[in-house]
Amino acid sequence: MKNKILILCGKSGSGKDFIQRQLIKNENFKQIISWTSRPKRENETEGVEYHFCSKREFEYMIKQNKLIEYRSYNTLLNGKEDTWYYGILKEDLDLENERYVVILDLNGAKSFYDYYGKENCYCVYIEAMNEVRTERAKKRGSFDETEWNRRLKADEEDFEIHKVAEISDRIFINNSNSNEEKILKGVLYGY
Repeated sequence: MKNKILILCGKSGSGKDFIQRQLIKNENFKQIISWTSRPKRENETEGVEYHFCSKREFEYMIKQNKLIEYRSYNTLLNGKEDTWYYGILKEDLDLENERYVVILDLNGAKSFYDYYGKENCYCVYIEAMNEVRTERAKKRGSFDETEWNRRLKADEEDFEIHKVAEISDRIFINNSNSNEEKILKGVLYGY
C-alpha cells in the first residue's frame, strides 16, 4: 500500500505541533523537518522541531536550488529588524514503506503537490481562535509580543478561507486542548 505525505497546515498556535508529535510518537509517522534561519527558542532542539542554520547558509540553499519550498518573513524581534527563512530540502521519500508528516503553510503544501504530486499528499488544515492561539504561544517560551502581532497579521493574509478551501482535504477546529485527541482520530480516519 502506498502512503501519502500528511501535510498539517494552520495558523501559529493552532495545535499543529501537538498533532504532529502524537502522529510520530503513537502512529509511526516520520517527520519531515524544515530548515529555518530564525533563532532557536529556549525549549527547541536542533533536528527535532527544525534544522537551524544561519541566514547566509539558507540563502546558499536557495541559490543552489536545494529546496522544495521556502518562504521568508520580515520581522522585528526585540527592536531589531530581521528576515527569517523557513524551507524544506528536496528529499527522496520511501512512500512504499514509510508514512511522513510535515507542517507547512498553504504555499508550502502547494509546492509539495507540485514536487511529489497531489495524489501523494493529504492536507489537513487546523483552525483556532486568536485568543486560544495567543495563550498557547505564551506557554511556548520566548514570547515576543511584537513578533506575535506580526504573525497574527501574516496568518490572516496567508490563511484566507478561499485559499484554505482550495488546498485542504480536511478542516478541523481546535479551540480546546481536549479537542486535540478527536482531531487526531479524524486526521487518521481521513488519511
